[in-house]
Amino acid sequence: VEKTLEKKQVINGKYEVQFFLDETDVYQKYRVKGNDNKTYLLKLYNSSKLSRYSFTNEGLLETEILRQIDHINIISLVESGEVVKNSQKYHFLIFDFISGETLHEKLKREGVFSPYSAVPMTLNILDAVAELHNHPRTVIHNNINMNNISLDYSKNSEKPILTGFNFARYIDSKSNSVDIEQLSPFSIAPELYNGVFTPQSDVFSIGALLYQMIFGIPPWYLELPEYQYSDDKFKTLLFDKRNEDLSFIMPDFEELDDEHLKETIVKALSIDVENRFKNIKEFNEALRRQVILEGGSTKKTKQVSTKAEVKQGDGFSALAGMEELKTLLYNDVIKALNEKELYARYGITIPNGILLYGPPGCGKTFFS
Repeated sequence: VEKTLEKKQVINGKYEVQFFLDETDVYQKYRVKGNDNKTYLLKLYNSSKLSRYSFTNEGLLETEILRQIDHINIISLVESGEVVKNSQKYHFLIFDFISGETLHEKLKREGVFSPYSAVPMTLNILDAVAELHNHPRTVIHNNINMNNISLDYSKNSEKPILTGFNFARYIDSKSNSVDIEQLSPFSIAPELYNGVFTPQSDVFSIGALLYQMIFGIPPWYLELPEYQYSDDKFKTLLFDKRNEDLSFIMPDFEELDDEHLKETIVKALSIDVENRFKNIKEFNEALRRQVILEGGSTKKTKQVSTKAEVKQGDGFSALAGMEELKTLLYNDVIKALNEKELYARYGITIPNGILLYGPPGCGKTFFS
């Protein structure tokens, strides 16, 4: 790999290059250290290779969009600018560094996700994308896939972070302004092949993400070399493949036995936009089982009452620290008591008790 930046090179007078991370056809990523001694991610674009649709009057469209977005599950832009190197112009973006790995890397390392872990992670991504869709001009991400979801492990938990905004567009941006040849063909909605992108396009991509987490491969996967993805023959094969019913056979050769989850995935991945979830809110409600999909993905949904007695008290917010213990009790006890049917469906039983141990004064009695 021919690296544009050298180690120890300083960008914008603030960020010292530590080492090269990754590259695509149009950008390179570096780990850098700021004057504040914090670690950041630098994304360096070769400006001459970018589409004209990647720019606004003020600079990169990606920069403009991210400056307006603030969400816990969306990558944080710190600053941006331009730099000239070897008579070439480059645009750079500085992000908060994510200490972890991508969903794709975790899938390769550990294998498929259980529905119990995949669904909550998908709900976090849905919340992040809802923030984009609720923007006054409605932002469509267009490139949601396993490589653009990073897992932040910095706080002893897996927090999914949505990244990869270089193909994000406003809904009123020009059609055909997204180069689909640069996208993952198994993750993008069929209407994108016609240059059309809407909130339902992101719904499809998140449905494909959920499917791949649980089954290990993208929906309607074709085993062909990546260099053939741009061929018309491949697109014809993919379109034909998508006319087939989805397979719900798990890697252990057992079929997924959660009918509601299957119906939810089918509806999210509907080729016909009329049968797909109309928005993120509908998808979110289905995954949370606030609606029940009856007799197939094209049927109407029936509202399920989710009212519960509201108990007074500050709960865990009254306790400082002990985040690992709070998370353990919430997932293994509190959530299990509140969602008994969900836990029973995956064979997870509620513990008979929990033993708190430690030296005097560590908070055992206060916590309990």
